[in-house]
Amino acid sequence: MEYVLYVPGMSFNGETIARGNSLGGSESAGYYLARELARRGHGVTVFSQIAPDGGGCWEGVAYLPIGPRSEAAPCGENFEAYAAVNPHDVLIGQRVPGLFHRPTAGKVNLWWTHDLALRRHLPALSRQLWNLSGVLCVSQFHRAQVAEVYGIDPARIAVVPNGVDGALFPDPLPARVKRRGKTLIYSSRPERGLAHLLGGISGDGPGIMERLAAADPEITLKVCGYDNTAPEMEGFYGAVVERCRALPNVEWLGALSKGALARLMADAWLHVYPTTFEEVSCITAMEAQVAGTPIVTSPVAALPETLRDGGVHWVPLLETEGKAPEIDRPDIDREAFARDILSLAGDPERYARLCENAADKSTKSSAFAWSTAADAVEATVAQCLERQCAQPGRMARHLMRHSDIPALRKHLETLPEDAGTLVERTRTELDTCYAFAVKGTEDGAGEAQQSLSRHYEAYYAYEQERGVEYGPESLDGNPRFEAVARHVASLPGGAAVLDYGCAHGHYTVNLARRFPALRFIGMDLVKSNIVTARKWAALEKLENVAFHAGSLAEHREGLPSLALVIAGEVLEHVPDPGALADALGECLAGGEKEERGHMLITTPFGPWEAEGFAEHHPWRAHLHHLERADLADLFGRHPRFAVQTIPIVLSSREEPLGSFLTTFAKPVRPSGAVNLERKLKLQAPRETLSVCMIVSAEGDTLARCLKSVAYLADEFILGIDGGEEGRAWELARQYGARAFSLASPLAEGFHAARNATIDKAEGDWILWIDDDEELLWPVRLAKYLRDNGYDAYAIKQHHYAVEPGGIIKTDFPCRLFRNRRGFRFHGYVHEHPELGVNKGAGNVLLLPDVAICHNGYVTEEVRRARFQRNLPLMLKDREHNGERLLGRFLWIRDLAHLNRFEYEQSGAVTPEMRARAEEAVALWRGLLADNQVRMAVDALPYYSEAVALLTGGEGGGIDCKLELAISRMGLGDVGDAATGLQGHFMDTRDIQQLTAALLKEKTALVEGKYV
Repeated sequence: MEYVLYVPGMSFNGETIARGNSLGGSESAGYYLARELARRGHGVTVFSQIAPDGGGCWEGVAYLPIGPRSEAAPCGENFEAYAAVNPHDVLIGQRVPGLFHRPTAGKVNLWWTHDLALRRHLPALSRQLWNLSGVLCVSQFHRAQVAEVYGIDPARIAVVPNGVDGALFPDPLPARVKRRGKTLIYSSRPERGLAHLLGGISGDGPGIMERLAAADPEITLKVCGYDNTAPEMEGFYGAVVERCRALPNVEWLGALSKGALARLMADAWLHVYPTTFEEVSCITAMEAQVAGTPIVTSPVAALPETLRDGGVHWVPLLETEGKAPEIDRPDIDREAFARDILSLAGDPERYARLCENAADKSTKSSAFAWSTAADAVEATVAQCLERQCAQPGRMARHLMRHSDIPALRKHLETLPEDAGTLVERTRTELDTCYAFAVKGTEDGAGEAQQSLSRHYEAYYAYEQERGVEYGPESLDGNPRFEAVARHVASLPGGAAVLDYGCAHGHYTVNLARRFPALRFIGMDLVKSNIVTARKWAALEKLENVAFHAGSLAEHREGLPSLALVIAGEVLEHVPDPGALADALGECLAGGEKEERGHMLITTPFGPWEAEGFAEHHPWRAHLHHLERADLADLFGRHPRFAVQTIPIVLSSREEPLGSFLTTFAKPVRPSGAVNLERKLKLQAPRETLSVCMIVSAEGDTLARCLKSVAYLADEFILGIDGGEEGRAWELARQYGARAFSLASPLAEGFHAARNATIDKAEGDWILWIDDDEELLWPVRLAKYLRDNGYDAYAIKQHHYAVEPGGIIKTDFPCRLFRNRRGFRFHGYVHEHPELGVNKGAGNVLLLPDVAICHNGYVTEEVRRARFQRNLPLMLKDREHNGERLLGRFLWIRDLAHLNRFEYEQSGAVTPEMRARAEEAVALWRGLLADNQVRMAVDALPYYSEAVALLTGGEGGGIDCKLELAISRMGLGDVGDAATGLQGHFMDTRDIQQLTAALLKEKTALVEGKYV
């Protein structure tokens, strides 16, 4: 597989450790994991904070600079550009909470966090969760903490433990027990506990070392420094250095290389770590165990997990009012820490047992080996891929969309005949569009060759009929052409080049014009293409190019010795790419005394053809989607095999498109074949989408809606009200929809009609939309149809009107949700999908870059008519679903509308109106009492109308405007500020209750230790 690792922080590359430079924990993890993955045969690229000239390849790992950060590329310009367009299998990004904020070209995206989860990072994290296949943590403690604070499903969090490079350490046996001296070592970051050893830094009394000096002057402490000092810590670090130099039994060593640290650790008597910091994984503790050096530390966070059954002596923390100590609180029992160190000095047998325990933990298990981390990563990737490839219909649609026909046929062979409508649709499409794809064994052989020739002659005739003209064009600056030209430029004068499958000569002519000292031959199956190419060459007055129509077999004998054969965007068209490459390879120069010629093959990646499937049905051309691993299967055995990526950046698309450029020298044995079993396990299909609608038979506005979602829809399901005839039925046939008659929603309720449509859906996701709506920017929505931790998406719904003009309102309904998760629509009217009444839609993301335009409320007359139509259903919903929270909010709104409309007619307040207003006030107070703060805020304008009606003319009611914003040092404003929240309140109690509810909601974001 192809792995890409993003490792920010300290600068490093593949020789940093060998040079003796220091390295932080997360950077070490990135370095060692990359090295281990490369040793297992994976391709590995690491982006780190190195200078532009610091890149290179070490031990099979390529190192590239992250590049400068900018507003457009906050994670580094080089990295973001690479990750977006260069196909790879796995992207592992460290630490940065918003790293996966944009689509990437990876199949599996894993965020590898090495830090405590903090709520301040939730906004950035939420921007990337849609793009994550999973999260990697470094301990079970860390996994539970991340799940709790970030609200991530623990099933999507895997533990990838840190490790230690055992090769850096001398053999810990049997010398550890016989150490001389009483040297302690501290090697963690200074702020995590060093102040307890030193004391006196912030007027907090004597430290542990002062206590030890008084009891045993032979005990000394060596302190390792830390290179990566944050600006806010510079003052503290300076004070630490001064304090170390002031104490007679303490030595400041500064930053050490990993090798020097290992030797120091191995010679130490004890590793000491008096800490209250919540370590998610302590590499220094692991290093101590590998060195056979016991550690004296506090039982905090992941340390008990890391050091279980190891050489550790625990010093309990001070009790603080019977509660667990808070983070960063000075609750180390320094006296007990010093006393326990002294007790170990006086008990050599116990010390020896701790040494043996440490040595046993590091040598008799793989707990601290980086191979364990690599095992965990490979297992996690396999689980992600298995999830992604699980649904047969999803895989079938994916392979069809990428024109990967052999893999599709292999997949379909494993499925039963009744595998579902998505599979059935794919089988029909395959039979209809790929009848020309007869399997052959070699170029120019039998039925396969004839079928291809007939197909492409007909295809180019179709192109001509629709007005496509081929002819003179310049390819200067085209990325793929320039990549090919760079290879051609290395050939000696007089060399012969064959451009096989040259089409109308667009590459052949451009190359011949640029390299007049070389000889070019263009060859293509389609005679009309060759006619066009010859006319173009004559127009250019080129004398170094010739063209031949027909197969390679027909012209093989007349070819000169070839220095280069170009097969540009050809192999994806032929039944057997390996056989064609072998036939072309035989034409290359090569022998005992002759320089071997080279093959140059370009093949497209990405769903190039899918854009034209509907417009140009049933014409298809590509038979293969050859990925990097497929190219290795086919040609990896050939001399000088190499693959280069040539991405094509298209602003209108949010998925990678481009070509692979494959080169190799004249083969000495036949090409291989694509391993389809491996290929089918290594896919990232876009999850399928069912568009479910209830429409009237007339279908007056349906066409525009269907067109807006056709780009995404894998199936349309239309529940049609109003008979078996009409425009809706015609459009259903046109779009291949599954249409059926349903009972009128006005009689049975809209929830029943919606549920009838989703019951027929087979897609992974369900989008519900109405015929008076239009989905805006559907291309942007495609990236969200993937394996992630979200159950549903909310989409901004803009209600447009002409009176008043513009957007009269924007709602944020849940419009897209996962199928087969238990979602049902609730509500006779204003229905909404939930996992149960008042259970919501699970984990929901409001999509920031997609919207729905609704034109159903264009005038006040239309709006009032719709209100009157819905009112009986609303009354029925209140009768049957009285506790439905959304229904309560909507009824508050409708009560206000009823009063407003009645007052416009009569100009007087009737007892019925007062009763409605009192009911609205009671319902609003009920929302607050049930802690439905957001809903109460949304209902505030209607509550205010009710209050105004009840208090009008009596001087009652209180106008109040709330301005509420909370910030915390270093965080800025927390949550959404309640700015300009204005209402007309019945009394001060209502004001107090709303204010208290908002305050509670806001302060919850800044309470606790994980802020």
